Amino acid sequence: MTHALNAHDLDAFDRLVEWEGARPIRRRMTLYQIRYNFGRPIKSATVEAFPPDGLEDAKAELNLKPNLPVTRRLRVVFDEPAGPNGEQPASIFLLGEKDGAYRISLLLGSPPK
Repeated sequence: MTHALNAHDLDAFDRLVEWEGARPIRRRMTLYQIRYNFGRPIKSATVEAFPPDGLEDAKAELNLKPNLPVTRRLRVVFDEPAGPNGEQPASIFLLGEKDGAYRISLLLGSPPK
């Protein structure tokens, strides 16, 4: 994944995302986020455990659900100056497994009832 970011390889990144259920606007927003990160120097990329209740607020307050069960998260920390509160610039990608490989899971809105 870090290679795809550094190489501006949108095709490689596209294959890492689980697009099932994503509407065109979600696809555009996700691709925008990915492109925004292209070319930024990466300090570290780590796969971390994801708490079982990590999406409860998104589910309850925003009515969002992952299109793939999230079991891990990928934290990409950029080699850039810290923000005003001292935090390192980073992007977080939600990960789930499909066909024996990690894929990026998207948070999708539930259709209206």
